[in-house]
Amino acid sequence: IEDHIFVDPVIDEELVLDGRLSFAINEKGQISSMQKGGEATWTEEEIIKYSKIAVEKVNELREKLNLRQYIPKI
Repeated sequence: IEDHIFVDPVIDEELVLDGRLSFAINEKGQISSMQKGGEATWTEEEIIKYSKIAVEKVNELREKLNLRQYIPKI
């Protein structure tokens, strides 16, 4: 919404969004897919900024949810 971003929005927030960027991030911290929805547009710099935020947040969530056991053994 304008200059605000929501990370992992709840349904009430999703209903008022101008657009959406969704990132899928694997256990190695690599973006494996990205999806855009809605009418909003973003610059390349904004997409890079938001992708870095997504990687930070997924690491925090994996730590809090104790999802590290799913890291493949190499």
